[in-house]
Amino acid sequence: MPNIETKEPISTETRRTETYYGGTQTQAIQKFRSRGSITEAIAGAGAAVLSILGLADIYPGFMAAIATIALGVALLAHGSLASRSGQESAGGPSGFIAGGVGVVLGILSLLGIAPLVLMPIALIVYGLSLLVGAGGARELEGVAISSPRAQVVMGIGGALLGVLALVGVSPLVLTLVGLLAVGAWFVLGGSAVQSRVTHLFHH
Repeated sequence: MPNIETKEPISTETRRTETYYGGTQTQAIQKFRSRGSITEAIAGAGAAVLSILGLADIYPGFMAAIATIALGVALLAHGSLASRSGQESAGGPSGFIAGGVGVVLGILSLLGIAPLVLMPIALIVYGLSLLVGAGGARELEGVAISSPRAQVVMGIGGALLGVLALVGVSPLVLTLVGLLAVGAWFVLGGSAVQSRVTHLFHH
């Protein structure tokens, strides 16, 4: 008679183990997204507050340089979140490069190396990064949480303000305005991600 192999039934304990580790993996991904969105929102809020202080004539050059660095950190966090989520909304390699470049330019500006040139350039880089990444709405678990149209407007606005500042049209004021606008965008985006992750985590 032919040798018939019989498969052993999967035990209840095995199913429980698989469910446990599967749930743990899902929770780990959600926690990663949550941390990334929190970092993004905090850095964006910091940049916005610093820009407002600069516009209020409180050490404007110093505030603009630190705000530039903060936005670079926000963009790095945003890029990390977008890459992990499989999205390209100012994320992926372009987001990391733009964020890294912005941080370096902000540090150089903070050291007094051509700040009225480097900070507008950083703002242009941030704007272009948002513009390039606006090809698709940012999504989390299949739910859109960021409008590509709003991202295009913000990207064009930031880049345009950077260009005007670079050619000498009220460079410090326009740079601060641009940093404020982009910072506010990151606050709204990061808060939306955090809200959605919290909802998914508890349901």
